[in-house]
Amino acid sequence: MNNHRIRAQRGMTLVVVCLLLIALLGIAALCIDLGILYTARTSAQHAADAAALAGAFTFVNNPGASQPTAAQQAAVAVAGGNKILGQTVVITSADVDVNSSTRRVKVTVSRLGAGGVDTFFARAIGIPRVDVQVQATAQASATAGASRCIKPVYIPNTLLSTLPTVAQACTANQVLFDANGNLTTWAAGQLGNCATIRPTNPGDAQKALAPSQFFSLDFGTGANTYRCLWSSCLNDPACGADKNVIACNSQYPVETGNMKGPTKQGVDDLVGPNPDLWIEPGKYQHPDGSYSDTSRAMGTFPVWDNCSNPIDSGKSGQVAKVIGFLDLVVDGVGNANAGTGGGGGGGGGSDWVKVHTINAIGCGDGSGGGSGAGGSGSGTPPTGPFATPVQLIKN
Repeated sequence: MNNHRIRAQRGMTLVVVCLLLIALLGIAALCIDLGILYTARTSAQHAADAAALAGAFTFVNNPGASQPTAAQQAAVAVAGGNKILGQTVVITSADVDVNSSTRRVKVTVSRLGAGGVDTFFARAIGIPRVDVQVQATAQASATAGASRCIKPVYIPNTLLSTLPTVAQACTANQVLFDANGNLTTWAAGQLGNCATIRPTNPGDAQKALAPSQFFSLDFGTGANTYRCLWSSCLNDPACGADKNVIACNSQYPVETGNMKGPTKQGVDDLVGPNPDLWIEPGKYQHPDGSYSDTSRAMGTFPVWDNCSNPIDSGKSGQVAKVIGFLDLVVDGVGNANAGTGGGGGGGGGSDWVKVHTINAIGCGDGSGGGSGAGGSGSGTPPTGPFATPVQLIKN
């Protein structure tokens, strides 16, 4: 009787093993294939994020570019520099949705249908590949709130004016930002031009501003901090700055003295021994001959309300009020052969910091950063992105 029962159970082990193999294949599909799909989706998201940021950045580094073409081209190029499981990401302009009015760029990265991500163990249960599709949206804000990475020089609101005096420039409204802290139409047409900032000769400084004033800000420890901040940021411990953020509508103490040596040294630290070559806004040639849409010599500078907040000679009690930020590419220190009049970038026979203007980002309505023809706003500084206001807003 017992022998009969034993003989009746012969072959059961094979059946159990077969059933367990099916279960093991299912678990393998769950663990291995899901891990691969997760990796693929993460890579796709990174590509979408980078592409969206690159597209939005075109509104900042080349505000005069034709949109949506510029954003689409930048997004497609950056996406193509990424891979999903070893396969190059390919998107087209149709995958890049650009809203020029809100300066938002949404990028879709897909691997669908026959181009989906191949599975391994899941094939045994009839799933040969899986679709992957992700999106990312980035925005370039039209206003700024503050910056942690600024250069230690304040820019007069009348910098780009060609009129002979500051008073005339203010009256004619030849300023970067209006009484509401917004970029003026006049200034928008001047971006991309050359300019000179930060004189080093006392004679030029007296003509441009006031005796002993050379457009410098005081962030502590004198010339060492001043030089360091030309090539670094406020929150870099190496610079020893006594502030971490420069905010809209706030006032900051000025630094007197020409500091010709630290200025030349700081600018050299920023541009490097072989400076990038300016081609046009959003296009720079690097020393190795390659081109890109950004440069190591790019910097953000606070704009001072010199129409309603004049600065006299001397350091005690003198402050510069920030009403916006100007993005510049620094070419180097050189002779200013021709002045720019009342803007404060005047010229003569001395050394000035020579720049190309890229973009101006105001503090916006209600920021209290009034300027222009004696204007003065009220309110509180805006919240939101910093002075290079490009951020992901949705993944």
